[in-house]
Amino acid sequence: MIKEVRLRLGTRQGGIRRLGRFVICGVGTDVVEILRMSRVFRRHGDRLAQRTLSRGEYEEWLGMSEQRRVEYLAGRFALKEAIAKAAGVGLARLRMNTVDIRVCSSGLCVVFLAGQLGQAVLAQWKWHLSLSHTASVAFALAVCERL
Repeated sequence: MIKEVRLRLGTRQGGIRRLGRFVICGVGTDVVEILRMSRVFRRHGDRLAQRTLSRGEYEEWLGMSEQRRVEYLAGRFALKEAIAKAAGVGLARLRMNTVDIRVCSSGLCVVFLAGQLGQAVLAQWKWHLSLSHTASVAFALAVCERL
């Protein structure tokens, strides 16, 4: 069910506070244990990274230390799982390596490269992503909204 939400936006234009309207289409979260990801990584190695990461993410990942690789992989896995949940599709329909997570000036940005979800989702929805790590877990939140 889609709910319409009204929020007072913090931005002002001409000294007048604008009232914004948007529709939250979905919210997804995921938590990945870094120790568990480390075990899976030791078993599957590069193959796991290639199935999870986009080409750009994979190239960035190659330049990292092994510990950082595991953390990065856990975080990207959690983000992509959260995106799939927010979009209302499972990972079977969202191929992880077709989703590219980038650091932009406004925070984390998502680019859908190809696949079943593809440009249709990108054109309709705006994504808000958050990722946090501790020594033991990576936590991700994805919210999609339609303006």
